[in-house]
Amino acid sequence: MGKGTGLGLSISYGIVANQGGKIYARNLDGKGVVLLLSYRSTLTKGRETEMENDSKKKRILAIDDEPIIIRISEKVLTGEGFEVDVACNGLVGQRNDRQDGI
Repeated sequence: MGKGTGLGLSISYGIVANQGGKIYARNLDGKGVVLLLSYRSTLTKGRETEMENDSKKKRILAIDDEPIIIRISEKVLTGEGFEVDVACNGLVGQRNDRQDGI
């Protein structure tokens, strides 16, 4: 496996915490780590109906260097009704967003 900068989890924590969420981690004894991101639901019944009736899809940019993670994320998010753009790293994600005028 390649070596990264080691900033991924700390950046993720900052984003999740800023949105009122929490990150839980479990060590799998030499097989890796399982991370669970938990967010409190803020939708009410009326808001869910509003989102279902909203003709404009919500758009998400998913970035990861692992192709399997991107495929799973895209499938889950699309199934939840989101329009999903994917990128293999942050630079590609930024470039795609600039091209789309976001």
